Amino acid sequence: MGALSFEPDADRPEVLLVVDRAAGVLVGEAIPSDVWPGKWRAAVAHPGKGYVYVRVRPSGEDLVELTQVGTETFTSAYDAKAAIERNRVL
Repeated sequence: MGALSFEPDADRPEVLLVVDRAAGVLVGEAIPSDVWPGKWRAAVAHPGKGYVYVRVRPSGEDLVELTQVGTETFTSAYDAKAAIERNRVL
């Protein structure tokens, strides 16, 4: 698995695609929160489910299928990218 980098999403300019250029795969998206200004979601690409979201809880991080409390906690796109890297499936 290679290092991850951002690429703009032509259809959604506010979203940053997170890609592994060495492997040539999309591994996730950093998505600005539509509920909490200044916060971000980390969406991880999953082969069987499409996208799952990183949820932050006191006991650590887990992946959930729907956005919910704890999925909009990242303070920057870079923090969301780091969470995608920690929880990547592809």
